[in-house]
Amino acid sequence: SYKEMIRIKPDDTDAYLSLSGIYLKQGKVNTARTILAKARQIAPNNLDTLAELGIVYWELDKPQEALKVLEQALSSNPERPGLLAEILANLAEVYEKLERYDDAIKTSKKALEIDYDDPLANFILGLSYDAKGDGLNAISHMIVAKKHFQELKKNYAKARKWDKRNEQKYLANSSRKLRTFYEKYKFNPEDFGEPPIKNIPIAPPQTAQVEEKKPPEKQLPQSGTGSGFFVSKMGHVITNAHVVQNCKKITIGDNANKQVPAELINTDRSNDLALLKLSTLEMASAESKSLIQKLGIVVVPLASKGLLRSEDVILGEKVLVAGYPFGEFFSNTIK
Repeated sequence: SYKEMIRIKPDDTDAYLSLSGIYLKQGKVNTARTILAKARQIAPNNLDTLAELGIVYWELDKPQEALKVLEQALSSNPERPGLLAEILANLAEVYEKLERYDDAIKTSKKALEIDYDDPLANFILGLSYDAKGDGLNAISHMIVAKKHFQELKKNYAKARKWDKRNEQKYLANSSRKLRTFYEKYKFNPEDFGEPPIKNIPIAPPQTAQVEEKKPPEKQLPQSGTGSGFFVSKMGHVITNAHVVQNCKKITIGDNANKQVPAELINTDRSNDLALLKLSTLEMASAESKSLIQKLGIVVVPLASKGLLRSEDVILGEKVLVAGYPFGEFFSNTIK
């Protein structure tokens, strides 16, 4: 056992970390803290110990203590990307708790530079942008957070009880926050290419009166919008996969009155991308035709590794984002 390993070798920090992990599985947070504190005495700058201790202090509602150990861990310049992203996301959560929203945003963005899909970093960005009154960014990041917390839920069967409980908590909070944000900032889920959220109606009190049942109302088809950009002279368009997911009909246009039917060619769900193709170029607007003619013929294929492949990009290379999910409501310019 790990206790026996510690008895034989009292300075074995890995044994202390493993033992604290067992107590965390059992929900014995204070015991885990005691063990991690001993490990810290042996190796004050051990990054794994500091990172785990920061989480424990957070769970014990001691944000100032969590702040100290996480900032100490960060100052040691962790070389493992996964550990660095974890420290940054947890530190951002502490900053948000202490109402240091600018620090929370800055630190969360650093975490996303390492792992763009990090659900906790997106969750903290959503909360922090909301605190600063930026509803658009608050909703956008909370949508991403909820999506990836849902992905984590699929792996709950293999997760330890401690992780499972926390991920369930964050998933519930992200769903609740999204509802609040939509109402607060006067947006609809459809504005972000998301399915509508159905409110559960409150049942009226039961009465003895018998009413004639009415036939169910016919549901109207739902529609949504999203951004995309042309990538070939043949009329190929790249957009997000979630924008066209489960769509029976897809149209493309640069304004609401000039829409051209399009075909879904392929999807890259790992990067949330979809490749579309216009059914005809004759119906496209003059602006779209002018843009398409300047493009090449070759399209980068949606390979098994996705459209974004390591051999195609260089670290530090500038990225240009074209398109905007609100279309004509705000702007048609490049962001």
